[in-house]
Amino acid sequence: METPTTVARRRESRSWRRASRPAVLAAAAVTVIAGAGAAVGATAAGSGAVLHGCYSKADGALRLIRAGQHCKRTEVAVSWNRAGRAGPTGGIGAAGPAGPAGPAGPAGPAGGTGPAGPAGPAGSTGPTGDTGPAGPPGASGYVMNEVQFNLPGKSDVTQDVQCPANTVLTGGGVTILDTANSAPVAIESSGPVNSTTWHVEVATGNPNTHTLGAWVMCATDG
Repeated sequence: METPTTVARRRESRSWRRASRPAVLAAAAVTVIAGAGAAVGATAAGSGAVLHGCYSKADGALRLIRAGQHCKRTEVAVSWNRAGRAGPTGGIGAAGPAGPAGPAGPAGPAGGTGPAGPAGPAGSTGPTGDTGPAGPPGASGYVMNEVQFNLPGKSDVTQDVQCPANTVLTGGGVTILDTANSAPVAIESSGPVNSTTWHVEVATGNPNTHTLGAWVMCATDG
């Protein structure tokens, strides 16, 4: 004999069996997604991007199967994506701390020589140096000796002039004495021939006669 409690349970069971299959599958999918980590870790089934499973019509049990496997007649085949949709891009993180300084690089090649700089200002006058040692005695008692001679027209003449005794030659030359005569005279040579003699050679191409003077400058030796 059925009691009121037994009748109520039987009615509840019939109502649950008449529930639409999509609603049952949705409930099962929610249960599986909540525990997907444990289910995938426990079995190698459904290793792709889509998971496949079989939902038992009798007790609501769900088991994972490999792609291509088939469910039993008492089960309903179900599938769902392993990964959900990509979330929005996260914000930019804070900058990290600066890294340590790297090692020094190798020395570069030497550069070319630069242009010369401008001249610096003149330095101050230095101190006066010490007095140097006395030099050897120089010549003294200067004497000038001159010999006058004529240069005929259209000719050349040589003339020597000597220093007095006990003197040495220090210089010499030749002078044209008749400055009123504008005819040119060529001094072909004028110079010493030894320590006491000065040699002069002159010439002219005009017919006039010239008066000249050969002279020496001499000094006492020592």
